Amino acid sequence: MIDPHVHGQASACSNIADDILLEWFLDRPHQAVVVSDHGSWDFYRADWAKDLAGRTLYATEITMEGTPFDFLLHTWVEGLFEEYREELRGHAGRRVPPLAVLEDSRVLVTFAHPPLDTPARRVRWPGWFSRMRIDFLEFNAVRLSALLGRLAVSREPEELRKAVQTVNRRMLELRGHLAPEAKFITGSDAHVVQGLGAAGLTLETPAPDAETAWRELQAGRYRGWLELRRLGRYAIDPASGLEPEPSADPAASPPPPTN
Repeated sequence: MIDPHVHGQASACSNIADDILLEWFLDRPHQAVVVSDHGSWDFYRADWAKDLAGRTLYATEITMEGTPFDFLLHTWVEGLFEEYREELRGHAGRRVPPLAVLEDSRVLVTFAHPPLDTPARRVRWPGWFSRMRIDFLEFNAVRLSALLGRLAVSREPEELRKAVQTVNRRMLELRGHLAPEAKFITGSDAHVVQGLGAAGLTLETPAPDAETAWRELQAGRYRGWLELRRLGRYAIDPASGLEPEPSADPAASPPPPTN
C-alpha cells in the first residue's frame, strides 16, 4: 500500500508529529514509507530511517513561485534530493520549469491537487507547463471531499453520482490539455492524524523493495482508492480516473484497509 501524499512536522501546515508518523508506519508493515513535506525531506534523515529504507520512497512537495501549483516528487534513491537542495528549497532563483530535478529520470512528477473547480480551458496556465514532464495527475482526498460536497450539496445518490462524473470529466479534460501521457493517482494529503489512511494505491503485484514499487507506479500497475466518509468510497483507475466502488453505499462505506 502506498499513500504518495502525507505531511509531517516539517510542513508548517501539518499537525502530525514525525514520531506519530513513524509509529503509524511501524504498525503497518505493508505500507510504504512516504512523507511529502513542503520543500523538505528531513523526515528521512532521522536515526531510524535506515531501518525502514527497504520500503521507503523519498518524497517532497514543491510550489512553483508566483503560482498556486504544487508538485509531488518521488524517488527510490536515498540522498537524491540533496543533489538538488538549492533549487528545491528556493535558493537558486525562481522555481519555474524546466528544473533539473523535474527532468531526472529517477524522479516521478505528480501535479498535486490540480484545479477542478473550472474546466481546464478556462484556467490561465503558465507557458512552462507545456515544457515539463508530468507523470501523474492527483485525485486529492482533501480537495475532492470539499469539491464533491459543493457540487452535491444534498448528497443524494443521483446528485452525488453526477458530481463525481463532473469531477472526472474535468480531470480527463485537464489531462488532455496538459499531459496526455499522464496517469491518474491519489493521495490523502494528510495534515492531521485522522487523515492518515484516507487514500492509497495498491500495486497489482506486491513489490519486494522501494525501487520495484517505484517502477510499478511508473508503469501504472496499480489501483487507487479514496475513502471520503459520508461522500462514499471510490476507486482510481490509472487510465480512466475516478469511479464509485460497485459495492459502496455513500451512507455506509467500509473503512479503508490498514495494510
